[in-house]
Amino acid sequence: GKTMQSLPDTLSSLKGFNKYLTPGWIESVSHILKELTPTKPHKVMEEDTQNVFECHDTELDIKVAKIQDEMVSLGAQLKQKTLQKRESLNNYLDLKGSIRVFCRMRPFNHEESYSSRTMFTLDESNVFLKVAETKTKQYKFDKVFDPCSTQGIS
Repeated sequence: GKTMQSLPDTLSSLKGFNKYLTPGWIESVSHILKELTPTKPHKVMEEDTQNVFECHDTELDIKVAKIQDEMVSLGAQLKQKTLQKRESLNNYLDLKGSIRVFCRMRPFNHEESYSSRTMFTLDESNVFLKVAETKTKQYKFDKVFDPCSTQGIS
């Protein structure tokens, strides 16, 4: 019925999604799709033909069950690979260490007026940039140095 009609589309979309999980998966799905695609239209004319359809439906049900089992297996593999990827990424980030970002506010020069400044800092880790009269953007850093700071270590 309707499920059988949408099965090739579903499997085709899964081909690209799961192509890295198992080498023979795409070939297996392609083979099953070829078997599911009727080569010629069937016409129901007599009781023998009806029996053929019932056998064909049973075969299709078996194939659909096989595909569903394979999809469950691939879903489990995908979940396992996702967990492995997350664990590997966490290990990598732990080994690499975190990047620390510092910011130093530029001192105003003599030509700039103090009232027209567009950057503000309220604490040691946040900088606010005035982008419009009523709008500001916030940037976070590990440390913000004020305009009077020097390059020396204190």
